[in-house]
Amino acid sequence: VMAGEEPLPEECIKRLNENPFIRRDAKSGIYTLHSLLRAYLEEKVLRQTEAFRAERILRAAKGCAVRGDKVRAAAFFAEIKDYDSLLALPCSKNEISEIVRISEPRIFASLIAEARPETLARHPEQLLLITLELFLTGYFELFGQYIGYISGLAEDSALYGEARARRLRGELEFLKFFPSFNDIAAMCAQHEKAYELLRSPSDIFPADVTWTFGISSVVCMFWRDSGKLREELALVTNGMPCYHKLQKSHGAGAAAAMAAEMELLAGDDGRAEELAQEALREADENRQDSLCFCAEQILARIALLRGEREKFENLLRGIRRRGFESGDPYSLITAEMCLAFFSSAIDAPHLLPAWACCEETARQKCYAAAMPYIRIPAAKMLLENDRAAFRARLGEYLAEAERFHMLLPRIYLLIYGALEREKSGEGGRAIALLKEAFETAAPDRVLLPFAEGGAKIAMLLKKMPLAPEYESARAETTELSRRFAAGLSAIRGEDRGYRPRLSPREKEAARQLKLGYGDKETAERLSVTLATLRGVKKNIYAKLGVHSLTELRESEIL
Repeated sequence: VMAGEEPLPEECIKRLNENPFIRRDAKSGIYTLHSLLRAYLEEKVLRQTEAFRAERILRAAKGCAVRGDKVRAAAFFAEIKDYDSLLALPCSKNEISEIVRISEPRIFASLIAEARPETLARHPEQLLLITLELFLTGYFELFGQYIGYISGLAEDSALYGEARARRLRGELEFLKFFPSFNDIAAMCAQHEKAYELLRSPSDIFPADVTWTFGISSVVCMFWRDSGKLREELALVTNGMPCYHKLQKSHGAGAAAAMAAEMELLAGDDGRAEELAQEALREADENRQDSLCFCAEQILARIALLRGEREKFENLLRGIRRRGFESGDPYSLITAEMCLAFFSSAIDAPHLLPAWACCEETARQKCYAAAMPYIRIPAAKMLLENDRAAFRARLGEYLAEAERFHMLLPRIYLLIYGALEREKSGEGGRAIALLKEAFETAAPDRVLLPFAEGGAKIAMLLKKMPLAPEYESARAETTELSRRFAAGLSAIRGEDRGYRPRLSPREKEAARQLKLGYGDKETAERLSVTLATLRGVKKNIYAKLGVHSLTELRESEIL
């Protein structure tokens, strides 16, 4: 009956509809059991023979499959180890993703170990999709086992024919880039191998899946070695054309977003704004919402640094709206990660989603690779509410960032560690942790995290002994700290009477404009485009608090 193979007798329908412990949804036609009746029936079924139970579960699986509930059907088929039926389910990529994410890993360990070889050989494409999701969910050992098994299948040209076997090998090479996550050179080499075999876009990676794994920072994804951030940006830029051959427009805007974030982290909000707008346009045109979030987060951080309260609030509202309206199934999580980041930046705990502070729930919601990033706001919240728990978990969080080779979360965690030690009266240890963070970040001019650390980090930074090569970075960070404090004050509606200083390029542009040169002449003298000059001019006006060229010419250049 559940599988639609025989009609339900009228007497049964009548009894179902009259039973007070059974509710029928008129729209879907689905019956729901009261928990008391469910418990009673489960107990009765458990007393039956194993064959009886298996037969009923099989009926349930077929019924769910007929109804279109493939996720539940897969769970039932797995329970009775009917792997042939499980793999034969016509699941979409997103349905396979859901099946893997909500299932126990033992199901997939049993599938590869216990299913008949001919069963597995009939469904190599389904196995590839499962393999992808095993990696994304964090089941790395199982991922390796599936890669090994499918490698054997893909070599059998007699079984699949040369064209299909070649395509399987190409998809397999594409999958192999995932363990190299954020080793850009290795990833690009793997993409080249995959395309050499496929010669067309991959079929296994859903086009609407988030490019960033839910992380709202491209620098977080790819900054893995101190002193090599510019080199890593070049690798991303040069590697995207081959990746786009495999994934069409997936990842459009990534290089511009990474470049924008790098400029912002170094304190050049003018150049960062230009690049972030470029990234947003490119990502939006190609429906890459995960990268739109990255660009919008950069623009919101710029507004925060400048104290542009209305713009900041509008950007946060836009991030929320995109999260709800996007076609990317992971968008809401990415939007919440953006807002969570600002919960720590502006001390606004209401922006931190409750799931971010719950280990089990966070792991259910987030891809494994995104966990180090969500630790940034979660660790800050823990620091402010339970210092003992923060100290106990800091080592674990740092190890997690190390496992994924992510330097940005490590920098923030070390800064928070320094704050905790300073609050605990361990000034020497606080300075040691901050020194480790600063000497890691300064070669790449990643300075903004220290500015966001507030007055206590600024005080420790001033005391910290540094080699001469770090002194200019310390001075820039001190200035950036003053700017951030003034911007945060403005966002909160306070006024500390601080006017941020102009960058060298802004200062030179302001001098040319004060001398009476027009926009075109000034742009030529600075060797920049007219559009770039207009962005620089906008920053000058904002920093000096002027609204016209006349007011600029009467102002004092800082």
